[in-house]
Amino acid sequence: MRKASTYGYLLFILTMSSCEDMLPACTDEWRTITINLDQSGIEDYYTLRLNTGDTIRIGMDNIISEGTSFPVLDDGFKDILGKDPEPFRFEAVKEGEIRIRQNFLIKSDGCHVILVQGPGNSFG
Repeated sequence: MRKASTYGYLLFILTMSSCEDMLPACTDEWRTITINLDQSGIEDYYTLRLNTGDTIRIGMDNIISEGTSFPVLDDGFKDILGKDPEPFRFEAVKEGEIRIRQNFLIKSDGCHVILVQGPGNSFG
């Protein structure tokens, strides 16, 4: 009987440890990937999801650092992104023309958006 309970206990421990490996431990912080720019004259800005052609507009209210930081993508998109990096392009309009273009690779860990490549910063 003791062997059966020992095996049951070991099976329980192994099962629980494998579940922990599969589920991420998320934090409550809200992360935003930003790009620092000289904002003088910027009339509009947005991010393009290059795989789909979708235009993403994120308001400035999600930015901690004011002035020169513009949002590229935030945790509002964590559930639509996968673990494989996806290409995005930030564009800013000055004097009626696209004057700034910056490419990014971004992915999600299921909890937050993660900057893989690009000139941005991640705030949370």
